[in-house]
Amino acid sequence: MFIRQWRRHFLWSVFYDKSIAVLMERYNFYLASFFIYLVIFSEKCYDNKNVWGNITCFDNDFLFYPDIFVQNAYFIRILEEVYCVVYISENYYNGGNTMGNTRYLMEHSHSHRVDGRLLYISHSKYENDWPSFLHTHPFSELFYVQNGHGSICIGENEYPIRRDDFVIINANIPHTEKSSSDQPLEYMAIGVEGILFTFEDQKEYTVFSCGEEQENLMFYMTAMLHELKERRRDYENICHNLLEALMYTLMRRTSFGFKVEAPTQISRECYSLKRYMESNYMHDLTLDTLAEYSHLNKYYMVHAFTKHCGCSPIQYLSRIRLQAAKELLAGTDYSIAEVAHSAGFSSQSYFAQCFQKSCGMTASVYRRSCRGSA
Repeated sequence: MFIRQWRRHFLWSVFYDKSIAVLMERYNFYLASFFIYLVIFSEKCYDNKNVWGNITCFDNDFLFYPDIFVQNAYFIRILEEVYCVVYISENYYNGGNTMGNTRYLMEHSHSHRVDGRLLYISHSKYENDWPSFLHTHPFSELFYVQNGHGSICIGENEYPIRRDDFVIINANIPHTEKSSSDQPLEYMAIGVEGILFTFEDQKEYTVFSCGEEQENLMFYMTAMLHELKERRRDYENICHNLLEALMYTLMRRTSFGFKVEAPTQISRECYSLKRYMESNYMHDLTLDTLAEYSHLNKYYMVHAFTKHCGCSPIQYLSRIRLQAAKELLAGTDYSIAEVAHSAGFSSQSYFAQCFQKSCGMTASVYRRSCRGSA
C-alpha cells in the first residue's frame, strides 16, 4: 500500500535523487538509522498497526512512526522533511526524470533606491473634450499609451504616438497631447517629483516603444492607479516600490539614466493656478477669481506668477483660450461668435482683436488655411 510504495520510491531516491544525498550529509546518523528502520520494519509495521503510536498528515496521506522516535523532536523533523522530499519526488517522477531545484542568489552590492516622489497617476481617454495647448509642470511626467494613436507636441517638435508607446518629459518642458478622431488616444500619466532624467542625445524628453517590456510597464502603471484609487493600508509604500520597479524597467528598455534633484523653485501655487486656468478657461476668470482660488494676495499672485512662468496670469489665460479657439476653427463648423464664446472670450470683437494680434490673420482666414491644407 502507501508505505510499500513510499519505501520503493525511497529506495530509488536514495540511489538516484540528490536531495536525499544532501539530507544524508546533513543528518548523518539519525537519517541512516531511520532508513534502516524503515526498510527492515515497514512491512511488519504496516501489517500490525497496533504498535504505532502517532499519526502525521501530509496532503491526505498518513505517515506513521513509533513512540520511541516521537520523544526525539529532532528526528521527527528529519522524518517529515525526508517524507516531503520523497513524496514530491514520487509526484514529479516521470519517465526517469526527477524534479530539479535551482537557486538564484540576490546580490546587493550595486543596488540603490529611487528617491523620487510619486505625485499622481491619471487615466485619460479622448472624447472630443481636450483643449490641446502647450503647458509645463514643475515635475517630470511619464505617459504610457494604452490605445489609439495621436501625437505628442514637445516644444516646437511633434512626434506620432500609438499603442504601447512611452513618453518621458522632464520638468518645465512645454508639451501637449493630440488625439486622432478615428482612433481616440487613451493613456495613463504619472507625475514624479525630485527626479531629472538624462538622455544620451541631451534632450529633455524621449519617446519610444515599450517592446517586450510592455506587459511589465502596463502592470506597474495599472497597479499604481489601483492603489491610489483604493487607498488601502500602506498604499504609499506600495506605490513607491512600484515606481522603483517602473524606473528600473524603463532603464532596461532605453539608454537613459536619472538623477535625484531637489524640487524646482516654481511655486505650487503657480502650478495650481495654471492647472485651474487650463480646466476653466471657458468661464469668466478674473484676477480676483484667481486670487480667491489660490488664497493669495492679488498683487503678490501676479508678481509670483510672472516671475516663475514668464507671463502674467491673464496673458497665460489668453494663450490657452486662443489655442482652444484654433482647434475649434480647424475641427468644427462653429461660427466665429460661437468659437469666441466656447473659448471663453467675453465678446466676438475682443476675440477678433486678440486673434489678429497673436496669429497675424483673422479667424476666418485661419480656418480657410486649415481646411485648405487638410
